[in-house]
Amino acid sequence: MIAEIHFNYKEILKKSKKVERDISLSSFNIRYLKKVPYTAFLTGFLIALITWLCSLMGVIFGNFSLLDSLFTAIFIFSLVSLFSLYLLMKKMDILSYKKIKKMMRKSYQVYEYHGHIDGIYDSIGVSAKTNMKTNGSKTNHFICMIDGEKIYLNKHCYEEIKDSKMIKLYIAKIGNTCLLFDYEKI
Repeated sequence: MIAEIHFNYKEILKKSKKVERDISLSSFNIRYLKKVPYTAFLTGFLIALITWLCSLMGVIFGNFSLLDSLFTAIFIFSLVSLFSLYLLMKKMDILSYKKIKKMMRKSYQVYEYHGHIDGIYDSIGVSAKTNMKTNGSKTNHFICMIDGEKIYLNKHCYEEIKDSKMIKLYIAKIGNTCLLFDYEKI
C-alpha cells in the first residue's frame, strides 16, 4: 500500500489511536515500498531495449552505426525512466521507503486507524468489484478508496483485502512527517 501524494494525514490521525508497534523492514508492504521507484527504470529499460533492437536493423542495412544505436538506446532509457518517475511522483509517495529508514533512526510514534473501504478500482478507474465473473484481472495495480482517500495497491494487497469492508492502517509519525507504512485485514 502506498498513500496518494495528497493523502490527508491530519484528518486520519484525529480519528486514530496511538499503539505500540515497531516498523519491520521485512514486512511485505515495506519491501513493496522499496521496489516501487525501480519500476520506472524497468519501464525505461524495456522501451530502450525495443528501440535498440529496432535501431540494429538500421545498423544491419548500413544507415546507422553501432555507436549511434547505443546512444539512441541510452537516450531513450533516460528519457522514459525520468518521465515515468515524474508521473509516479505526481500520483504517489514513492519516497516512502527512504522516509521509513530515516524514521527508524529516531523516536517515532505509530498510530492505528480503522478505515472503511469505500471501493477498490483498477488502475484505469473501473470498479474491481462487479457482478460479472472474470477469469482474473490482468491489472496489477489498484486504487483503494478509504474514507475518501486514495491508496495504491499491488495485486497481492488487493487479493488480501478485496472482500473486506474495514481495514487497519498503521501510520508512523515524527514531528510533522507522517507515513502510511503498513496495513492489516480486519
